[in-house]
Parts: sequence; structure tokens; C-alpha cells
Amino acid sequence: MERSIFRANPDYELVSLDNLPPEERKNLEFLTSDPNHYGILTPRSSRLTPKSISKETAILFNILQHPDHLPNFVKETLHEQCNKLIAKFVLDGILEIQHGESFVSGVNAYELLYGENQLPETADSRISQLSRQALRYAQFLEIDDVNQLTARLYYYNRIPLSSEWLRTYPTTDAVFERLVIQSGPNFKRLLDTHWTETSGRTNVGWMSWSLKQSDRIDPSDFNYKLYISPRPEPESLRAAFQESTALFTDLKVRHFKVGKDAVGLLRPDKMVAYFTTFEECEKAASRLQQRLQGCPAQGTPFTAEFTKDGLLSWGMDPPHNTHESGWKNAYSWRIWVSSHLATALHMSKAYDRIEPWRFALQRLHLEGVNTDTWTPNKKIWQN
Repeated sequence: MERSIFRANPDYELVSLDNLPPEERKNLEFLTSDPNHYGILTPRSSRLTPKSISKETAILFNILQHPDHLPNFVKETLHEQCNKLIAKFVLDGILEIQHGESFVSGVNAYELLYGENQLPETADSRISQLSRQALRYAQFLEIDDVNQLTARLYYYNRIPLSSEWLRTYPTTDAVFERLVIQSGPNFKRLLDTHWTETSGRTNVGWMSWSLKQSDRIDPSDFNYKLYISPRPEPESLRAAFQESTALFTDLKVRHFKVGKDAVGLLRPDKMVAYFTTFEECEKAASRLQQRLQGCPAQGTPFTAEFTKDGLLSWGMDPPHNTHESGWKNAYSWRIWVSSHLATALHMSKAYDRIEPWRFALQRLHLEGVNTDTWTPNKKIWQN
């Protein structure tokens, strides 16, 4: 890209945080804790979305108000990461790149940046198949709100709620009865001896447990999540819960949770355990795979597989220094992924140069996610 000419997208206006209207500034108050944050790019076009940017990005945006080559300080500072970051800015519509007599960005710049590179039509694993199905489904939804589109992606492969499921899991007490009491007195004794229920029955969505006699739990200590995704039928779910809890006790896993009602148990990511390192997460998954042979799986989209059937998978929560708002400010792997994909789909749905789902995968790839396996680049994310 060294010879290319760029310009700041004239459809964006850069506004510092201090100059935003009071109500908008209040909604973005969390950004003030980041000393490198500058302000918001507010769109003049409905096809663009607001973007929170750093001071360095604001400087580049101001410099390129007039078309020019990339400033030397950008290339010298970013080194080998320069092309990747500028590609992000172009695909996101922050910058435009000259193409002939005009400037293009977003979907219109895709072939200029990547040629006619096509992603394979099919995926090997259950989770990869589900993830692409989710994207293909979302690209045809007539939804202009990025947050709503994020929610549709996030909840994809959730089993529809019905009167039958409501009869099976009518209350949190009924879920506790099926998972704990019906597992027998020995299991109840193990749970009471080694675990403290930390959610209470008023926690939205989840029943959660923390290991007794463990160090004080700080959510920021947990970088990795193990997703256990059995089918929600009582026998399968109870067996998965029993085996998982017994293993977590043996391995001294510090925290796990399970959906507390019919809605929570119909979602694909109905059971989640938390780990500090990937090695701990992988060890638990390996042992659990042996214990859960034959357990029917549901499968959690946008996670990295441990098992081909989708029963066990993992995610790594994104770094907390990203300049993003809305859903993206909730530091959850699947919310973060779904939000990035939804933003890219929203940008590309008005164009026919490339299928939106393909554009969304390429854009997420630039964030350090392998969109064939849905694994994050741990080296990038840990820096």
C-alpha cells in the first residue's frame, strides 16, 4: 500500500468526546478512563456506523483530510502491521483508497485490497458450519440496527421456546431439582462440600458456582471460556452437568455457570467454565471429552472447537483496550465476535460486489481471528 493514495472519508465527522452533546457524552463516559481515547467518528451516511477512535487514528484522519500517501510516521511506527491496520480502516470506511479517478472504501475496496480471493463454500466442523449458516441467515434479515443484528447472530442455534420446554424447566427451582437433586445425594454432597452458589436465584440467566477455599475471584483473571453444549433434554443435560462438576472439582476449576431456566438452557452456550490460561482450559476439555462420550451436542457458533461435534469449544475474551462502544464494550468473546460481524454485514448489505457474509469474515480476520477455525491469535490479543 506504500504507493497508494488515501483520504479521510468525507462521510465521517470527527468529534472529540468533550464536544459531544451531554447525553451522548454520558453514554460514552466509560471511554474517559482510557488516556489514549480521542473521540467519535459520527456518520453523515446511514450506511456507516459511529466509531470510537484513538488519538493516533484521529491524527491520521485529520492529516488525510486532503488525499496523500500514508505519512512516514505511520509506516515507521506500525512496521509490518501497517498494511493490516490500514486495510481495517479502509474496509471500515474510516479511510478511502484511490481507485482510478475516484476513492473507494468498504465493500467497494475489497477486490482492490484482496483481489478475487474467495473463501471456501463449505466448512469441516459442526461449529464452523453453524457459524457460516448464522452469517448467511443474518445477511438476509431486513434489520438496519447493528445491535439487533448482533443479537440475532449471538443467539443463533438457540432452540425455540415452547410449552413443552416450559413444562420441563418451569422455574429455577425446577432446573436445580433436575440437575442437582435428581443426581442423587452423593452428587449433592460433592456440590455442597466444594462449591458455593454465587448467583442466588435472582441472577439474570444463570446459576453459578465458585470453588470454596479458592482465592478471591476477579472476573478479569478469567481470559478463557470452555463452552459445554449438550442438547437440553433432561437426561443429556444432567449427565453433562454431573460429569462437568465432578471434573471441575478434581481440577479445582474456580468458577462455572449453567442456564437457570428454559430460556437459558435452550441457548447453545448453556454451560460455561472459566480459566486463567489456555492450557488449563484445554486440559479440562480433554478430560471432559472422555467423560461425555456419546452425549448429544447442540453446538455453539463463533467458538473454537475442541470436539468435532460441537459439544466442547472455547473462546478468549478480547483485550479491554479496544476503542469500541455498545455491545462491544461488554467483554465477552461471542458478543465481541457477533458485534464485529454484524457491523461488517450492515456495511456490506447494500452492495452486490461481494456476498456480505464473505466480507464479514474477511473483516473479522483482520482482528486476529481465524475464521475457518474461529480461534483468536493469542499472541496478538495478549499484547
